[in-house]
Amino acid sequence: MKNTIIFNLLLLGFLSSCTKEYIPVLDSPDQRIADTLEKYSNILTEPDTYWKLSLKTGTNEFYNFLFQFDDKHRVTMLADITPKSATVVAESSYRLEALLRPTLNFDTYNYLHVIHDPDPNVNGAPSGVGSMADFSFSLMGVSNDTISLYGNFNKNTAYLVKVKSDEVEKIRNGAWYETMRNFESYYTQVSFPYIQMDNEQLLVNMDTSKRKIMFIPFKNQIAGTPIETHYAYDIDMLRFGTPFRYNNKVYVGFWYNRDDGQFYLSNAENSVRLDNQSYFAIDVNTFLGFGKNYTYIQIDKYRLPYGISSAFNGVWEQTVANLKNQGDRVFNFVSFNFRSATELQIIVNYSSPDDEGNPTNINNNAADCIFKLTVQGNSFKLDEGEMSGNWQGRENSLKPLRDYFANRTFTKKWVVSTNPVYNKTIIGAFERDGDPNDFVYGIAK
Repeated sequence: MKNTIIFNLLLLGFLSSCTKEYIPVLDSPDQRIADTLEKYSNILTEPDTYWKLSLKTGTNEFYNFLFQFDDKHRVTMLADITPKSATVVAESSYRLEALLRPTLNFDTYNYLHVIHDPDPNVNGAPSGVGSMADFSFSLMGVSNDTISLYGNFNKNTAYLVKVKSDEVEKIRNGAWYETMRNFESYYTQVSFPYIQMDNEQLLVNMDTSKRKIMFIPFKNQIAGTPIETHYAYDIDMLRFGTPFRYNNKVYVGFWYNRDDGQFYLSNAENSVRLDNQSYFAIDVNTFLGFGKNYTYIQIDKYRLPYGISSAFNGVWEQTVANLKNQGDRVFNFVSFNFRSATELQIIVNYSSPDDEGNPTNINNNAADCIFKLTVQGNSFKLDEGEMSGNWQGRENSLKPLRDYFANRTFTKKWVVSTNPVYNKTIIGAFERDGDPNDFVYGIAK
């Protein structure tokens, strides 16, 4: 027994003397995350360093931002959203956090939040939705002077790129605002811009409210497939969100020439001026109709486009007055839609007005009337139309509109507004019974 006890004590001492301290081969996950965040923090806050964010939102709008981060979790910025945001430095807080991935959060309201604001009065974004821009980004990696970002909510893919000091100085001195001003000055003087490419044209249709450009190839009176991109304001250029590829050449934007005050589509090989014409050049029958590029025309925002004279204006005013006096309703929009190759559908959307007579979301309803359509050369003839239940409920109010179309013959055409708000807009019209002074019209869509 005594010998057994002595043996066990000796064995315990031997084992104790062989025990080594455990040294982990890898750092703990928490430590690795902390090290990664510190690495990003050191990169972002490097003294005198500025970063450019080029962001394409979920609604495809394209914006530039200039950031400078400090080590106290503050960031200053400029943005090409408005003249104010391009010249007045805003400040916000930011955080680097360990979520599913290392994350950069802009956590107080700033210019990033402005473009996403769901109030359309802030930046014109869709009500209740916003532009689907992110302000919380996963940090996906670093390569040279670029940090890859991925939006945590709206899945915006973006990059933070380190900016050279001379470019920073120009932006801080108002270069983005200057491009806005130069483009606005140019654009107010043109109607339907185009680019002459050898023996063919590229028609340029721009929606400045959405920063959208549609290039339409046009040759021998035949329109090709439109090519769409978006743009942001940069130093002396409108930079495309997606490079424009045409005839095996790549273009990144419209460059501004300070000498002649014109914009040019340029690449390393050639430079072509953005010219202007006073009308939309494509034949209406190849571009407007069922299965065409535009399938309907629409009277937006409860009013006809300004600057156009037509006998239809009186019909519209009478219908608007009827709707108001016979039920206190106002139009949101009215569409004239080529529903099929043999049908034209009129859709009216209406609601209760606010105190100023503008449409609201209260008592919002839609009604439609479908006319059988018979093609006669370049014209089409309609029957008396079939009213939906909602249309029948408003039949007296909508009678002038239905009577205008029933059993009449129409010819499609383009019309041009004399009002600068609409003189760049593609406006389609249906001329009634061969009378050039009598036509229904709306924005082609």
